[in-house]
Amino acid sequence: MKATLFRDDAIRRLKEFPDGMVDMVLTDVPVAIDVRERPSVYHFPSIEWVREALRVSRGPVVYTMGPDSFLRWIQRWGHVPSMVPDQVMVWLIERPERFTTGQRSMGADFNLVCVHRPGRKLAMSSDVILAAPGYHPTAWKWRHLDVAAHPAPGSFELATKLVQIWGARSVLDPFCGAGVTLEGARFAGADEVYGVEIDADYIASAARYFEQVADPFSCLESDADMSLAVGRA
Repeated sequence: MKATLFRDDAIRRLKEFPDGMVDMVLTDVPVAIDVRERPSVYHFPSIEWVREALRVSRGPVVYTMGPDSFLRWIQRWGHVPSMVPDQVMVWLIERPERFTTGQRSMGADFNLVCVHRPGRKLAMSSDVILAAPGYHPTAWKWRHLDVAAHPAPGSFELATKLVQIWGARSVLDPFCGAGVTLEGARFAGADEVYGVEIDADYIASAARYFEQVADPFSCLESDADMSLAVGRA
């Protein structure tokens, strides 16, 4: 199983990837800068990341958002047809103590799963997916500490289910954080995973995990602007 990580700005790195590089782009879009200190401040990455993700993926581009963030996204970019998802599913968060998986809790009891270019009819009976947040619970104890340092680490279980639905063998997460989504992709059977993260601490957490489980593994550095890192501004 191959894992390649990049400490870089997502859009800059996406532009360097070739057309159709992966089967699927799967991510949790970094929306809020600091939901504890500035709950009304929302930071959306440029819509260019979606355009580039659609170019890089041979299949779907899938990302999660909280309901409030989704409404702001549509209000801001709804006039651009390519920015409106082709399908929206509901991620029902399995346990209310989800705040223990990160420094802060940002959201309700559900989030939304946005899908661009879903392709074939989904192999599922419902557009509601039940999944717990956070990392794989049987991973190493140090993995819990690494993931808990991230304010919105994503969901291993949700990523596993989504990768299985589309049968993706190669997955890219352009906002990979501590690597929880890619961890789920690995367990779902992906042969290749790629992650991009601008924050040096978060990409180090992802690298620490994949150093143990991937062969070959590489983590490439860049001079990305750290002032853009979510939670560090």
